[in-house]
Amino acid sequence: MNQTLQILVVDDEVNIRKTLSVCLETEGHKVFGVSNFQDALDENLAPKESLPKIGDPLTLERIEDQHIRRILAATRSLQEAADILGVDQATLWRRRKKYEI
Repeated sequence: MNQTLQILVVDDEVNIRKTLSVCLETEGHKVFGVSNFQDALDENLAPKESLPKIGDPLTLERIEDQHIRRILAATRSLQEAADILGVDQATLWRRRKKYEI
């Protein structure tokens, strides 16, 4: 049984948003489409804490850490999370250790 997700699609090309929305909705997911991130914030579709603060370094490690945490929260097993992330389960285990997840 697949989990229904709420997915935010942000792209300035309306055809891309529509195509992604149709594909994802066919899979049973609820899709919100906006042309830019500010619209997502204005419509309360994106968490404000996902934006970096002025002077807050946005590093690839921070992005990876947040992404792994979101995927782990949305999945039921490490193998499922590893599959979604496109990495081996051992790699995911090392990243969890690195980011103290």
